[in-house]
Amino acid sequence: VDGLSRFDGYQFVNYSTRDGLPHGTLYDLRESRSGVYWLATPAGVTRFIPAQASRTAQTQLFTTYPLLVDGKNSTATCLHEDPAGQLW
Repeated sequence: VDGLSRFDGYQFVNYSTRDGLPHGTLYDLRESRSGVYWLATPAGVTRFIPAQASRTAQTQLFTTYPLLVDGKNSTATCLHEDPAGQLW
């Protein structure tokens, strides 16, 4: 399955571009100390907050932050959280 699959304690829940994921390919995933998932994708860095994920809610599940290099979109391939909680 392209996208993100998450085990919710009972079953796997799959998220794809139909759910707002900007791209089906994920290069890296980092769960921050606060429980936010950060995804490295060809479209940039994407934030996913599992606590807000509900198939019945009409909330935006994913927020993407494009990476611009020389005015062009760039691919995020790796994520790191430093000791201060800053995402790189």
